[in-house]
Amino acid sequence: MSHAIEAERELNIPPGLLVSIALVESGVGGTPHPFAMSVGGRAVFADDGDAAARHLRDGKGRLRDNVYVGCMQLSLSAHRSKFKPLERIVDPRDNVWFAGRLLVRLHGEFGSWRSAVARYNGASLRRAEAYVCKVWHNLQALDANSAKLLESAACDNDGAPAIAPKTRRTFRNSQVAAID
Repeated sequence: MSHAIEAERELNIPPGLLVSIALVESGVGGTPHPFAMSVGGRAVFADDGDAAARHLRDGKGRLRDNVYVGCMQLSLSAHRSKFKPLERIVDPRDNVWFAGRLLVRLHGEFGSWRSAVARYNGASLRRAEAYVCKVWHNLQALDANSAKLLESAACDNDGAPAIAPKTRRTFRNSQVAAID
């Protein structure tokens, strides 16, 4: 999570936005999982980078199809050319910073953080709206001012998001430290 907070500051991303995306993409028990993966639609929670890297290839050493990697769930097929060596895609810092730069680029292309978040997921329009609402729900709990950038009548405010107390505390402490 510290990488997401650092990237938000350095890349001028609204506070809590990358953290909220990570919670949607890889949240386990209310905390982003640094080595979460989806391999052919099957959830894998590796213990470390080496274990995660072993899931990138099949038994014959070929890259697997339909793999999403790390706390930001980057698509291996879409982004593999951006990581040299390829195994860097599982490094939590590289994974988060790539996602942050991608989000900034999408913001520049589409003109709003809401559209950038919708495009980040790459889903159909209907699924993109549901995705934005999930991110908004987490962001509302972390930083209400940032959440205003994603607001929509389509998003309901039912129930508290599943954000672990430690995750909330780490985020809030980082915001206080930034002010000092």
